Amino acid sequence: MTARLRVLPVFDVPSLPECISCGEEIPSKRRAIGGVRRCVDCQKHHESSVRFWNHGYK
Repeated sequence: MTARLRVLPVFDVPSLPECISCGEEIPSKRRAIGGVRRCVDCQKHHESSVRFWNHGYK
């Protein structure tokens, strides 16, 4: 377990209070993670578009 915890990313950057994509407030539980810049819905959309451009389009 200790070895697994060592490889986890450290989020020492504060989270933003509002989503950079839609401007909606980011819930406090999500902001507590640290380094959060998007709400859950916008993050899902962002990740799916990154996957598309990196792997699915030729």
